[in-house]
Amino acid sequence: MLALGLPVMIGVVAGCGGEGGVRRMRAEQPIERPDATVCPAAYACEVANVKAYDCAAPAHLTPDGHVTSFSCQEWRGSAGKWCSSDDGNHGSIYSFPGRTTGDSAANRVDEDGSFRLTLHVSSGSYGGGGIQFEGGCFDVSAFTGVEFSVAVASGSLTGCTYQVQVQTFEQRPTTPFPGGSCDMNTSSCYGYPSAMNLPAPSTDPMMPTVVSVPFTAFSASVMPAPKQVIGLQWQVNSSTGPCTVELRIDDIRFIPTASPVDAGTSEDAATTSDASSSS
Repeated sequence: MLALGLPVMIGVVAGCGGEGGVRRMRAEQPIERPDATVCPAAYACEVANVKAYDCAAPAHLTPDGHVTSFSCQEWRGSAGKWCSSDDGNHGSIYSFPGRTTGDSAANRVDEDGSFRLTLHVSSGSYGGGGIQFEGGCFDVSAFTGVEFSVAVASGSLTGCTYQVQVQTFEQRPTTPFPGGSCDMNTSSCYGYPSAMNLPAPSTDPMMPTVVSVPFTAFSASVMPAPKQVIGLQWQVNSSTGPCTVELRIDDIRFIPTASPVDAGTSEDAATTSDASSSS
């Protein structure tokens, strides 16, 4: 279950192995083009089946926690939809500006297979965007946190900070469809659990920072049950002044409670043990 924000370390890892703070962009990343032969496998996930949220019967992730990488298998630009080619979970992308004159927000998926948020945040304001789950609520009880890669593709975060938020059913307004359970006529909505003080994003899009955030780093007035997750979003807040920035976000997943050990790890461990015994 997501817990109240506790004093924990927010990790920065390279890939899944945790040996550094940046990771080189995948050279083999296929690019979506009209010529379908470029893509090894065509996008095959649902694009129109947007379901009402039923957190009593949530969707489930594959054990590795993969959400999406925006590859040509997992992004259909004509429909504006992402998916997970592993399990068929799917959704859309969005962005939102602050409420100050001059604030702006735009979103897209780039040809390199990454989600881009282009934001202008006025002094004292905010802006952001993210991914909406459209296949139902997600059950994340088998996971311990959120991981994603991030880089500044253009502009700068100078004068601003950024955070990641877990979008929850109980804090999403009842409209538009698919709506949550928060009635804006009687309640204050959008109080999503958020994690701040994140590592600074890389300024090299070819070497994005991979950020691993445990659920215990998220804070909110009311934390949700683990079956109420309906999206993830990133928000840029003015701290000391305005900023204009394009964030590159990719390789989104939930962190498994226990990572599977691959065959190489076991063999390496046995070799190390044998070497230690003979020394």
